[in-house]
Amino acid sequence: MKGTESMSEKAELRKKFRALRSELPGHDDYLFLLEVPEIQSAKIITSYYPMPGEPNLISLNEALINMGKTVLLPRIINQQMEFAKYDGNESQLVERDKFHEPSGNIFIGEINVALIPATAIDHKGVRLGQGGGYYDRFLVKTSAFRIGIIHDREFMKKPLPHEWFDQKVDAVATEKGFVRFS
Repeated sequence: MKGTESMSEKAELRKKFRALRSELPGHDDYLFLLEVPEIQSAKIITSYYPMPGEPNLISLNEALINMGKTVLLPRIINQQMEFAKYDGNESQLVERDKFHEPSGNIFIGEINVALIPATAIDHKGVRLGQGGGYYDRFLVKTSAFRIGIIHDREFMKKPLPHEWFDQKVDAVATEKGFVRFS
């Protein structure tokens, strides 16, 4: 797909899904992910603190911490995404616009599983993000097992537009379950 056509189509899809998220409440029970083998064996997991309308992983983050996993949350510094350890204490989070970012030292080390927010994901693992490219740049540098987190209505049968730099996910989780891509 040509770059400008794809970018325009992606922008329209983001607008559509953001409107849906503002109208329909998000789901917040992703605890079934605790049964995924890659999560069970992982020591270091990136997650996120949800923005309004995003699938809510707060309960999952707490459960992972209680299991002894190291949970990392993202923050943006100088237009780059980095991660810091999150211990479940919301007072550790700094609010910037609609984001909640962890304070503390940057994490340097191997990440086993990345729980990644998305606007939509298709049945081949193509992920439509928010448009900043932060996760694409992060995913290029990690071998972590990648799980895209979306609402079921954002799991697309039709292929999503994508560019050469867009990074795919290995699996998707919605409120209806978990699907691996081959």
